[in-house]
Amino acid sequence: MLEPTNNASDAFTIGQRTYRSRLIIGTGKYKDLAETKAAIERSGAEIVTVALRRVSLSGESSILQAIPPGVALLPNTAGCYTAEEAVRTARLAREAGMTEFVKLEVIGDQRTLFPDVEETLKATKILVAEGFTVLPYTTDDPIAARKLEDLGAAAVMPLAAPIGSGLGIRNPYNLRIILESAKVPVIVDAGVGTASDAAFAMELGCDAVLMNTGIAGARNPLMMAEAMRDDVLLVHAMNGQPLLPQGASLTAREWLKFGQFLRDHGKWNGKQLIAKKLLDELVVGTKANPAYGLTFWLNRDGKGPGGRPGGRNAVMEISENGIADGTADMYMAAGAGNQRLYIIPSLDMVVVRQAAFGNWDDREFMSRLIGGGKRP
Repeated sequence: MLEPTNNASDAFTIGQRTYRSRLIIGTGKYKDLAETKAAIERSGAEIVTVALRRVSLSGESSILQAIPPGVALLPNTAGCYTAEEAVRTARLAREAGMTEFVKLEVIGDQRTLFPDVEETLKATKILVAEGFTVLPYTTDDPIAARKLEDLGAAAVMPLAAPIGSGLGIRNPYNLRIILESAKVPVIVDAGVGTASDAAFAMELGCDAVLMNTGIAGARNPLMMAEAMRDDVLLVHAMNGQPLLPQGASLTAREWLKFGQFLRDHGKWNGKQLIAKKLLDELVVGTKANPAYGLTFWLNRDGKGPGGRPGGRNAVMEISENGIADGTADMYMAAGAGNQRLYIIPSLDMVVVRQAAFGNWDDREFMSRLIGGGKRP
């Protein structure tokens, strides 16, 4: 069983409250209160949502009996179809002493349960002005998300797919746009059907995931609650960690075309496909290693491939030893198995080398190729 760390950087904040768990779950559709409580406990969730208009909040059958100690209750306005209904429901919850937090849902279509964005914006404006901490359920429209944030929403909650559909994230591109500009937490809400869906949301960079049917509708809700918890926690823990080396599998001729495209500064068949300015940034060294740009080794002082010490790399040595004139602008991509893509714009030259693993010397290879067979 994975457990959240106590590292403050792993927590996220909504309004004035901070949470460690990034999984939020609903309380509907379970077979009984005992299963509801067990699922919440297994999920590790610190926030659970309750549909105020659909459940009992008093007596032995109250959903409140299933909420474990220390778990925050997030009332939602599910079942509301106008801003007026949603605002009234939120006010009643606060007057009942529940919380100033509210998951705002204003439904626009009874069949798909898609939100009515216009009414959601109206309700958000009113509730924020009244001191509520508003978490609105919305579409994956980046403009709607921005408007909600501008109105003071404490988070935005775009749907992944229709509520209860289990279809997973249908439009990751819109979510990425929302994530790029949002200054409040982005919580994927609705349509998450599997643990891999939850993991994908976290991989995109979402702050948290909210789900109900994905757990309650599973054959084994308790096992699914654990799976959702572990995938969300695991992917969040991986954020910021280096990826294993990755690459493309191309023929030598395909690599040559790629090298020609770079040599010609983003032009192909006389047409500028990528701005030269963008490609130039590939060959700008970093403070960490001036000899390395963005995936390319440069003709500069620094560490060579594999972090070899000595303050230089093989490409630099080729130029410094005078193997050929005009190689100061040489750069190369160094791949697995000593595969190489050398680009020398000043000589109008692209060289591809594909071979198996073994002893290899860039300097000797290029000296023979460029220097007419002379050994360094």
